[in-house]
Amino acid sequence: MSRAEFARWWLERHVPYVKKFPAVRKYRVSLVESGPETIVDGLAEVWFDDMATLRRVTASEVVKEAQQHSVAHTSDRIRLCVEEHRIR
Repeated sequence: MSRAEFARWWLERHVPYVKKFPAVRKYRVSLVESGPETIVDGLAEVWFDDMATLRRVTASEVVKEAQQHSVAHTSDRIRLCVEEHRIR
């Protein structure tokens, strides 16, 4: 699918799945709009208060449903659990 079609799929059809996640503090989607062709079309950030909450929530059925929806519509996903260090 084109970059525009993927953006529509993500924002209109996939975001509603993530909105159902319990205990999400912040959810941000950043889509690649221009530049050289890349294997990365966008980045999603899902924020939780701590790793224990992340583990609890990701074990839920609502998250499993969202993951299945994502896998069915993307060629690859990379998951990173990160710890934020605010500098400025």
